[in-house]
Amino acid sequence: CNGHGTCDTITGECNCDCGFGGNDCSQTGCDCIGVMDASSFCLTEESSCNSICGANVQGNSCSGFISSVSHECECAEGWWGSRCDQTCPGVDALGIGDVCGGFGTCNQATG
Repeated sequence: CNGHGTCDTITGECNCDCGFGGNDCSQTGCDCIGVMDASSFCLTEESSCNSICGANVQGNSCSGFISSVSHECECAEGWWGSRCDQTCPGVDALGIGDVCGGFGTCNQATG
């Protein structure tokens, strides 16, 4: 993802940081438009940029992205829930930590 996002190892899609878009996060000039509510939910629907969703993480990325295949919020590693705003066991609110202590996986639907 050209150093501007993380790759979803399941789908192979890039979850781009705010400001970047495209299949490989090489497109610049994408706004970091966020709708912030009590859970710091953010979503952008720019037609030329990757759509992001989930929790605002450290101010420059979100915990999920809208999949071009399923058109649903797909969670970055360490996050779960329909809005990708819940942290998996072992991961803190900043998205830092080892999922399940490094000894398991986190189900994106149930946590």
